[in-house]
This record gives sequence, structure tokens and C-alpha cells, in this order.
Amino acid sequence: MRRTSRSSSPVSSETGVNSRTIVVKVGTSSLCDEETLLPKLGLVAALVEILSTLRTKYGHRVVLVTSGAVGLGLRKLDLTSRPKEVPVLQACAAVGQPELMNLYASLFGDLGLQVAQILLARGDIAQHRNYVNACNTLKTLLERDNMIPIVNENDAVSVSQLRFGDNDTLSAMVAGMVQADFLFVLTDVDAVYTDNPRTNPDAVPVREVESVQVFRTQVDVDSAGSDVGTGGMATKLNAAELATSAGVTMIIMQSADVSKMMQTVNESDVATAQDYGTTFLPTKTKVVERKWWIHHGLVPRGTLFIDKGAADALTKHKASLFAAGIVHVEGRFFAEQAVNIYLHGADVENEQPLARGFSEYSSNEIQQVKGMQSKEIPEILGYSESDHIIHRDNLVIMAKPPKTNKCINGVVGQSNGVHPEVNGINNVAQAKAELVNGVA
Repeated sequence: MRRTSRSSSPVSSETGVNSRTIVVKVGTSSLCDEETLLPKLGLVAALVEILSTLRTKYGHRVVLVTSGAVGLGLRKLDLTSRPKEVPVLQACAAVGQPELMNLYASLFGDLGLQVAQILLARGDIAQHRNYVNACNTLKTLLERDNMIPIVNENDAVSVSQLRFGDNDTLSAMVAGMVQADFLFVLTDVDAVYTDNPRTNPDAVPVREVESVQVFRTQVDVDSAGSDVGTGGMATKLNAAELATSAGVTMIIMQSADVSKMMQTVNESDVATAQDYGTTFLPTKTKVVERKWWIHHGLVPRGTLFIDKGAADALTKHKASLFAAGIVHVEGRFFAEQAVNIYLHGADVENEQPLARGFSEYSSNEIQQVKGMQSKEIPEILGYSESDHIIHRDNLVIMAKPPKTNKCINGVVGQSNGVHPEVNGINNVAQAKAELVNGVA
């Protein structure tokens, strides 16, 4: 019998149930009728009642991530389908968000709870200080017994480059920020299927997933969202990968079955979800919070292309990235902004970045020092902010390491000879010493 990995939670004196932190995401298709664009009051009321019971009776900390602002705004603006023009879409969000919050405030208020609105865009958490502030706000609200934080994307002002894109991703981000035990994603299907059950009668539900990456290769999830929403099953797998890497158990379930989550949370037992949804288990190794934020919270401003030796040093030896290993720079960015890192020659359009991290130097500075030894940086720039371009503590590996071409004196290097700064480390002897001492 599988249970969530988190422990040491306080126990409710009234019920004897361990208090958990849960995030519940509900989508537009669950909240709004696609034809009338009116809210599905019965479903919304049932959801509110369950969340209220989890909070007030059992002492669980509850965050609601909700879509629906655009859906409700469509009716107010006399539109019949989700607009494609960004200004109209944002106008719908601006009109619909107050309607959405009024609905929740009224329903939760009838049950003695207050709501707090938090609107986020990806740019809001792209700076670590802002990310920490958002985490602290959520955690402060969760400490209050009568409060339900309600989170939505700030669609009225977000631009495409700084959007989460769908609330599946946002909910997974929030689950990581509050260190949730469970993320429940409510949708209009009862589970993830091996294929689209609407078009393939042979599709069967999948009840438990241990590896999202492996699961992607076994199913066909290429389906768009509804007419009024944005999230399809592919976005939910992205969310699952994000949430599980943060140690969160994610369960996709049908909105109509919302009451069934109660037993799962109270018993902290994912086996109870076998009958009503698909459970994505947390990864065996939880990603350190800062690196999880670098991977999922940052908006890359540029791209660095590195040689094979540097790629091996980063992925196999957990080294920092030095100027010697950089071959090419794309984009304009300032120091302390995020960049993606690719092996030189990679297909950027179709391949995942090798790594992502904070650059200590701007794109203009790196253009001048790429391929050079660290000791040459002061001579070229007239100053040296650091001997590395990206420190290993500010770097997260995102893809499998490339295959090694050649090993030089015990240190992985380029196949066409040893660069003066092998793999971005000053020399072979230093490289061997640092790898042994664990300081590279």
C-alpha cells in the first residue's frame, strides 16, 4: 500500500487525522457550460463544500487553483467562443475574474471561510526574491484556519513569453511552492487513458504512473483543450513531471468525483485513488528547491552553446560552466539572468536544453570571452566578476548527458584535442584534482 512521502504533519485533535497540504486545480471546462457559458453551480458548490470540510473539520491546508475567468467573461462580453486576439482575451479575463471571485467568496463565506485572491504570471516568480515572496504569502495564508487561497494566472496583463500557458502548469508550480502532499487536477475525464477514449473504444485507463518520462512513450495524449479552456492531456503530463519532481503526489480525476479525494487525503493513501483517477507518484529523488525553481520557474533570456567536453563536465562531473567550453551565444541578456544551455549543433527547436542556469556575465561579455581561459577574462574585459560563467549551484541539468567521444588522461575532453581549459576547468591536473575533491 503506497502512501505519500511527507511526514511529521500535525494531527487534528478532533479527528486524529494528520494535517496535509493539498492543492486542487479546477479547469474552465469543469466550471463553465460550453454552450451557455454559465457557471456549473452544482459542481462548484460541491467542490467548495468538500474543500471547506477538508479545511475546517480535518485541518488540512487547502489551495484552490482555478480557471474560469475567461469563460465567465465571454458571456459578459457577448462572445460565444474563446477569442484568439490577445487584447480581447485579456478583456474577457479582466471582466470574468471579479465574477469568479465573487462566486467563490459567496459560497465559501456561507460555510464560514474567507478567500484570498492571488494572481500570478510567470514573470512574477522569475526573480528569486519574488518567488520567495510568493511562497511566503501562500504559506502565511495557509497558517490561518479560516482562509482558502485562490490562485489564477494573471491573464489580464500577462504576455505570451511570461505566461504559464495553462493552469495545469500553474497548479503544479503552486504545489511545489507550498510543498504540497497532494495535487488534485479536476477534469472532464475520469483518468488518463492509453488513447483518446472519445475516439478509440479500445483505450483503457491508467491508474498509476511511476515515471512520467516513460509514460509519455506509451500513450497518445495529443489532444487540445475544450472550446473555452486551454489545457489538454499533454499539459497535464507536463504538470505531472513538474509536480512529482518536487515530491508531490498528483492525481488526475473527474470533477464529478470530487468527494472521493477526501479518503485519499485523510488516510494519506494513494491506493484509495485506484478506483477514481490516475495517480502520478513522486520521483524517488526530490529536486532541491532552488534547482527546482531554476528548472521550472525561470524564463530563459538567451542560449549558450557549449562543446562536448564542457557538456560532459556539467552532466557527469557536476562542474561549473567556464568560458573555455562556450562555443556560441544567442540572444541578449544581462548578468544574473537565466539562459538555456545546449550542446553545440543541437536542434534547439526539437531538443530539450541540456541545462539551465544563472549567468554571471551578460551576453555581450560572454561573446568576448567565449573559448578563453578564466585567467584571460580580466585582460579581455578589464575586470572579472567570477572565474566561471555559471556556478554549479546556479545550474540544473535538464537532459541526459551526451555520449563521450574520448577520455584524455582520465578527464573527459573534446575528440579533436585538449583545449587549454579542458571542459571549462583550467588544466588536466586541476581537473583531476577537483573531481577527486568534489570541488569542480
